[in-house]
Amino acid sequence: MAKEVAESADLEMTQFQKNLSDRQLLAKLALLAMTLLKKGDTLKL
Repeated sequence: MAKEVAESADLEMTQFQKNLSDRQLLAKLALLAMTLLKKGDTLKL
């Protein structure tokens, strides 16, 4: 039982770290897009 719980927690941690790196990548892309928009000033909000 304890081994199964440990494996499950390990799997979730791996998935969490993958999601985290995906989010960091998305954040960088969003920041880049916003920077480009500000430079081009094409989007008026």
